Amino acid sequence: METELFYLGLYLCSLVSMVHVPNEKETLNFRDKLAFLKSPKSVRIICFGAVVNLLLLLFFLLAVDFKVLLLNFSYLDMVDPEKIGISSYPILVLYKKTVIINAILCFFFFGFLSTLKLKHVAYFKWIYFFIGVFFWIYLLGNNSRTSGLIWVGLLGAIFLFTTPSKWQKAKMFMIVCLIAMSYMSALQGRQKYQQGISQIPRNISLIQSTGMDEIKFYARNIFGGAWVFSEAKDMNGDYPEKYKVLSFSPFPSSIDNFSSYLKYQNRISVFEPYSANVEVYHFGGGYILLYFLILLIGLSLLNKTIKENRFIGYLMALPAYLFFIAYQQYPLRSNFRYFFISIILCFIFLKLKAKTKPNTI
Repeated sequence: METELFYLGLYLCSLVSMVHVPNEKETLNFRDKLAFLKSPKSVRIICFGAVVNLLLLLFFLLAVDFKVLLLNFSYLDMVDPEKIGISSYPILVLYKKTVIINAILCFFFFGFLSTLKLKHVAYFKWIYFFIGVFFWIYLLGNNSRTSGLIWVGLLGAIFLFTTPSKWQKAKMFMIVCLIAMSYMSALQGRQKYQQGISQIPRNISLIQSTGMDEIKFYARNIFGGAWVFSEAKDMNGDYPEKYKVLSFSPFPSSIDNFSSYLKYQNRISVFEPYSANVEVYHFGGGYILLYFLILLIGLSLLNKTIKENRFIGYLMALPAYLFFIAYQQYPLRSNFRYFFISIILCFIFLKLKAKTKPNTI
């Protein structure tokens, strides 16, 4: 019964957040709103971003322990800043924590720059492609189910910036297949406890022997968070107050020192943590209300931003989408900061937009 009530609260937040959102007709179609990306200034900024991204990646590669990247000797070593050797570099820790969003944008900008008939952008587009592929391999080695998600950036770029044709549809189909393969490879690696980049070929080869039972396993895994809730609500849920407060923090551990409280994190098993919903449920009534209130405010801001400018809105909502993908599977601290990022971006955008509108008498 508690499971149904909790999820009912989430659904009500989603419905109420759409109230009072203006339903105005857009004067420009979706593609027209992307025209600003093709301005010389925007192209220069995008190219400059490629250089900055490449420098950060080079620093990351110089600092990281390749033995851990190539072969994990224990579960999830690749996501531990201390284990991979970058814990003493706060900028690199932040860079690693934004891998998914960064890689999605890299593929998106690669697809966008590929449509421009400008010779000087060729090098920059391939920088974005290289970074996107590197992080795709990194996530595959980490057996992350989000490894395929980053190709959505390229999928979106092809859809938005190219004219429909059989070749473009074929490319989009191949990317969808790549996304599915990445997801299945990650799950195979988790089943066999094979972590690390060196294990990727073996994990992919195991997909060939997929039977009906494996297909059911892939499908069930997508919705596994709901069962995690129903199981874990009756298990241990004791947390210190500082753990509860810092679980809502948008800051990295290097600032708020949350890493020292990880020992209080409860898990169903070594390989299965409590989801964000389970943790909030165990935090108590006050934190449940806070959780729903933040979701309600955040979703309202996201809806209003998307109504103002669909492209900008979806771009700013991207971190929030990642939260909603992960909140069923991972603790609150792991992904709620993504939702906060979207809230901040949308709030700033709406305030700036309001200032530019002419006053009406």
